[in-house]
Amino acid sequence: MRRIGEEVSKRYEYIPAQMKVIEDVCQKYACACTVKTATKPIQPIEESTAGASLLAQVIVSKLADHLPLHRQAKMLRRHGVELSEQTMCGWMAQCAQLLEPLYARLKRCVLASKVVGTDDTPVKVLDRRLRQARRGRIWPYVGDRDHPTVIYDYTPTRERAGPEQFLKDYRGYLQADAYVTYDSFFTDAERGMVEVGCWAHARRHVHQALESEAGQAVAYILKNWEALTRYSTDSDLSIDNNHTERALRGWAVGRNNWTFFGSDRGGRTAVVLRSFVASCELAKVDPFAWFHDVLSRIADHPIRKLDELLPHRWAPAYCSFPSTDPTLSKS
Repeated sequence: MRRIGEEVSKRYEYIPAQMKVIEDVCQKYACACTVKTATKPIQPIEESTAGASLLAQVIVSKLADHLPLHRQAKMLRRHGVELSEQTMCGWMAQCAQLLEPLYARLKRCVLASKVVGTDDTPVKVLDRRLRQARRGRIWPYVGDRDHPTVIYDYTPTRERAGPEQFLKDYRGYLQADAYVTYDSFFTDAERGMVEVGCWAHARRHVHQALESEAGQAVAYILKNWEALTRYSTDSDLSIDNNHTERALRGWAVGRNNWTFFGSDRGGRTAVVLRSFVASCELAKVDPFAWFHDVLSRIADHPIRKLDELLPHRWAPAYCSFPSTDPTLSKS
């Protein structure tokens, strides 16, 4: 028989992840009067056995894929690595502390927007002084089209002090629901903040009124009419705040898996790290690649060039050169 062509079919095979132990050997040299030892490469966490890739894996698994740390420990055990939940929790806290200056730059970027969207969602927090978990709050702040970033803030309560402190330097449009906390922001002209309503929230009241036959929906719309119609005065404004609510979906999925924060400090750690995960997703950047790269070099990165590491600015620079590290996959 003679060959007349071919048929091609594809199938996927899974290659399990690998854990590597990398040894840094620091050579020692001596002369008659002194001894010198070569320095090892800078690590994200000094005197820690965790490299940047492992730290990135733990962070992304917890805050992008919503895997609790005890499940991650079980998975790592199958690779022959024994890590406690407390150890990985400490790593996350140290990474959040390391990224605090970049978090401040991310906040400045979001608050440079013409319009910022915000909302809030509850999360359980353990408190040794109480017999049961109390409720903390997660507040998202989403930038506009020229500032495609999202940042989260954590507060122990839903009091006004949280968003008031976070937005104290912001001047522009704020799109939110009609929560009474925001009222004082708009009544003080010196604040320079203009309210934009959300028709998605208004629609929910109308939908609920179909069963209750109450006048709450009409009252809500009439009370907030000026804010609800403000979107029609400026093409940069949106009719609803759904893009901000979408920024909360990850928290809704996550709290069904890891259930609660162990403390207020744990809440702060989570919002710092999740801010970069969500901003990577907005910029269509692989969060693992971002954390791996940034954690590898932020310790000695020039402070004046920190903005280059923000996800929406990091992506063009990173994709402009080929990577020699196969673990840094480009999106």
